[in-house]
Amino acid sequence: MSTDKQGDCCESAGLLPGSSSRARTDAKNVFGSPAKASAWMVRPNRMLGGQRPIEVAETVEGADAVERVLERIGHGLAA
Repeated sequence: MSTDKQGDCCESAGLLPGSSSRARTDAKNVFGSPAKASAWMVRPNRMLGGQRPIEVAETVEGADAVERVLERIGHGLAA
């Protein structure tokens, strides 16, 4: 199976290869350091229903939700 087909398969199952790494990168950009980003990624978050961002970001929808929370934080809004 080619990489494209694997990606299609994962996306159709609601999974996005590398989505949690995208979320980690976004978190590093928002928090300014890998250590702060990592700490945020493993703490339960109210805006994510009490779930940890690193776990939520395993799916396409979850990665989008994590990105929205990070955007709010980046804009100085309560998250």
